Amino acid sequence: MAQATLAAALAGMSVLVAAEGAWLQARIRPDSWLAAVLRSPLVAVVRLVYVCGFPYLALMTGLLPPRLFGLKGLEALTPLDFSRPFPVLLGGLAERGGNLLLAWLPDFGPAAAVIPLTAGAFVAGGWLLRLRLGEGGRAYSAWPEALLDGIHWSFYRAVGWLLFGSLYPGSVAGLAAMLAEYIAVGRAGRFSAVRQMQYALRFAIGLTVTVTFVFVPNLWFALALQVGLAWAARHITGAPQEVILPDAGEG
Repeated sequence: MAQATLAAALAGMSVLVAAEGAWLQARIRPDSWLAAVLRSPLVAVVRLVYVCGFPYLALMTGLLPPRLFGLKGLEALTPLDFSRPFPVLLGGLAERGGNLLLAWLPDFGPAAAVIPLTAGAFVAGGWLLRLRLGEGGRAYSAWPEALLDGIHWSFYRAVGWLLFGSLYPGSVAGLAAMLAEYIAVGRAGRFSAVRQMQYALRFAIGLTVTVTFVFVPNLWFALALQVGLAWAARHITGAPQEVILPDAGEG
């Protein structure tokens, strides 16, 4: 119970940090030195630490086991004995790598039917979004952003899975946390209508990936799907790309 409470508190802190960052950025004058800092590469580093910091902390402290992130097979790994001869050491490394590969291979099963349906719904939604954005809109997004989104959302899914003890309700809880963060960031950052549409598209991608994750609980497959959908979204919307990194609160 204490473990679940700590995980929920960590997820809540993640949402608050994102909203606070958007609130502060919306109130910075364009000619201030803080605005110059937000345009620097430092912001990309801050966002990387924010997105990866929470799941890394949860993994390293044992608060969330790797299995809940979709990292199958990590719990079964045993430490290598580096005092053994090199050929034995190399064989042990190859054996562990093979076991991980087998554990990470997704079992497509019922997902073979789910993936085309969700992908088709996403493409249809993308064409509707293109009509709303027009040529003056902005596209989501570069693949590094999509990768960071996938890592960030995997943290919320893992927390939900721990809280409810089951993948399906845990994934729904993860979606709810993602939606709560987006609403909080949008309100705190005073986003325009176009920016809100971009967040709606990001949530649609997250929904598609989460539905697939329920049937294929594999983080690597989820991240690959995340990047692929983001790439498709950029080309479907037909809007010019604009990197979202200056928003420290976005994730």
